Amino acid sequence: MLVLLGEVGGIEEYRVIEAVKSGKIKKPIIALAIGTCTKMFTTTPQLGHAGKQGDEGFVVPDSFEGLFRALKETYQDLVCGRTIVPRREVELPVIPMDYQWVQELGLVRKPAAFILTISGEHGQQLLCAGTRISELFREDIELGGVLGLSPWATKFVKIILMLTADDGPAVSGAMNTIVATRAGKDLISSLSSGLLTIGSRFGGAFDEAASLSGKQDKLISGIGHKIKSVNNPDLRVEFVKEYVRKKFLSHSLLDYALAVEKGTTAKKDTLILNVDACTAVCFVDLLRDSGAFTPEEADETSGSIPATICSCSAGVSGSLDTTLTRRG
Repeated sequence: MLVLLGEVGGIEEYRVIEAVKSGKIKKPIIALAIGTCTKMFTTTPQLGHAGKQGDEGFVVPDSFEGLFRALKETYQDLVCGRTIVPRREVELPVIPMDYQWVQELGLVRKPAAFILTISGEHGQQLLCAGTRISELFREDIELGGVLGLSPWATKFVKIILMLTADDGPAVSGAMNTIVATRAGKDLISSLSSGLLTIGSRFGGAFDEAASLSGKQDKLISGIGHKIKSVNNPDLRVEFVKEYVRKKFLSHSLLDYALAVEKGTTAKKDTLILNVDACTAVCFVDLLRDSGAFTPEEADETSGSIPATICSCSAGVSGSLDTTLTRRG
């Protein structure tokens, strides 16, 4: 099957007709003489091609749109007459995509020693947990919102950061920061010396309190306060408990911790659930019930220390600032 597209004027189409008559061309021909622009000519052009081709057995569509229908019908006729035996299409070789293009699309990256999935800089703007940085500011999305947390959970994260930021000078982290600062160390060195002491005794017993893994004849992490007691409660703890009971979908771990507190305060009124333990168990309740994490992810992130690194940094930095101010 041949396809012939002719133009207004000329004699080439007549040569094809003569070739068909002489037997040089034996295949069916679909011919279309394109003449929609003839009105632009100042003289009358030769338009006898289409009629002449139709007389010689050519398939001549009425319009350009009809060309595709003519192609299909002619092909089907050839298949039915077994003139053409359809064969499987040859698979085209896969042409590799341009590296620069796919890199702009974010489909490939250069080998890296570290992979960070929280934020990204490969697009036109920064991404934070898959959210464009412009959306964070335009829609006032906070840290919890980026992580997919509900408004009540997002506010609780802010509460944690504020409650755990104020560390007095007596804790090891603040003390180390003060000592390093007085020794003339720079900001980063002084801050690091304080943060490196974070553990079950400084920064609160967050990890151990979150698991409530107290064993027989051993102190229970997160229980006890030197000043606060049942009759002189820590208002921070009272605020956290009130918020969790009002906003959380469930608070089974907090209820368990308060049940433990009843047993310990029966022995001594200062063995209360302190702010570190209260924050830790409530944070685990949040992970389990926020809907943003699977049960496996919630268990894997059961400790609260990662959530308090920033706040502890603020606390020990306050000690550093106070020390520098006194040094004048």
